[in-house]
Amino acid sequence: MTDQIAIVTGASRGLGFALAEALAPRYHVVAVARTVGGLEDLDDRIKARGGSATLAPMDITKRDAMAQLCRSVYDRWGGAALWVHTAIHAAPLAPASLMEPKDFQKALDINVAPMGYLVPYMAPLLGETGQALFFDDPHAGARFYGNYGATKAAQIALAR
Repeated sequence: MTDQIAIVTGASRGLGFALAEALAPRYHVVAVARTVGGLEDLDDRIKARGGSATLAPMDITKRDAMAQLCRSVYDRWGGAALWVHTAIHAAPLAPASLMEPKDFQKALDINVAPMGYLVPYMAPLLGETGQALFFDDPHAGARFYGNYGATKAAQIALAR
């Protein structure tokens, strides 16, 4: 197993899945996601490529769970070289005047609120040499992107 650790939040599907799989030859991947089946599929793909992963089936909105994860990474490996954050909620596209309050709240709960503790939890793991990777989206102010655009812009502002 490599001594380089990469933590991928949102690793069970989409971009997170693809990046976790691609990182596996160079890093031991700590794959974080709510979907256990997706994490198991990722683990199979990583093993098939000769890599290794630690599966962490948890929800990034659960502050205590994320604190425990970070503590466990520190205790086991002393830190991480990379944090890739791909966990996101993309609410249905709609004009701002038609946004559903529940969709807006869910976007806030997943896209913005966890940044208030994930960044402080991950920063010590990354230390001076580690890197964090976030994905900006140019749709932040685009028509119909109210829920997603506003919360994604807030996420990126906090990451910067």
